[in-house]
Amino acid sequence: MTTTELVKSFINGGRKGQASGGRLEIVHGNTLVNYNTAIAYRDDRNNRIILNYDNYSPTTSKHQNRVIQYAPSNQLYITSHKGLMEYLNGEIGINEFPKPVRTDATNILV
Repeated sequence: MTTTELVKSFINGGRKGQASGGRLEIVHGNTLVNYNTAIAYRDDRNNRIILNYDNYSPTTSKHQNRVIQYAPSNQLYITSHKGLMEYLNGEIGINEFPKPVRTDATNILV
C-alpha cells in the first residue's frame, strides 16, 4: 500500500494498515503514526480528524499535507502534538483547536 492509499484509508475509516516501507501505519484502529509519532487521530464518535502539524521531517510533512488534502474540511482540526495528546487525555476540548482555512489543496491558514 502506498502512503497516499494509507492516508485515504485512514480518513475513510480504515482501522489498520501499513505503507510499504513500514514507517507510516494505522495503529489502535484510529491513529495514523509515522516513526512512532502520532500525526493524526480519527475521532469516530464525533466524526473528526485531528492533525498534529508539528514539524518533524520533509517526509512527515508530506504525510501531514496528504491528510490536509484528503480530509473533508468540516472534519479537520489542526493542533500540535501536545494539543493532540491533551485532547486524547480529555484535558482540552475540540473548541481549543483552530479550524483550518484552505487556500488550495496544499496550503492552509490557521
